[in-house]
Amino acid sequence: MAEVLKYDNLLAGDVDIVTQQITIDVSQTIQRGDILKKVSGKFQRPSAVITSADVVVVASEDITTDENNTVSSIGYKTGQFDSNAMRFGGSSTSDDNLDVLAEKSIYLIKSQRN
Repeated sequence: MAEVLKYDNLLAGDVDIVTQQITIDVSQTIQRGDILKKVSGKFQRPSAVITSADVVVVASEDITTDENNTVSSIGYKTGQFDSNAMRFGGSSTSDDNLDVLAEKSIYLIKSQRN
């Protein structure tokens, strides 16, 4: 049986990826590709559009935390990402976050969905 190679549609383009160790806050359900905001030293899903003052990363993996425990992970601090594979704060969209994320060297492109 042939091995199937699964294409990772989150990473897009040739901008260098920079990662950092992060701590996921309690009571979070994170999906790979979520924009995460730093709050009191821990990262969580934002409830609204990101602002220039926010420290953000892109989640590198799916993680669920309970109400008592945090989890260590790796966040993508910079890079070029497919906005179709991402989730943003609250009901905001990639267009709502595009400019402020670009200021932070997180570049969004819209790749064609397969």
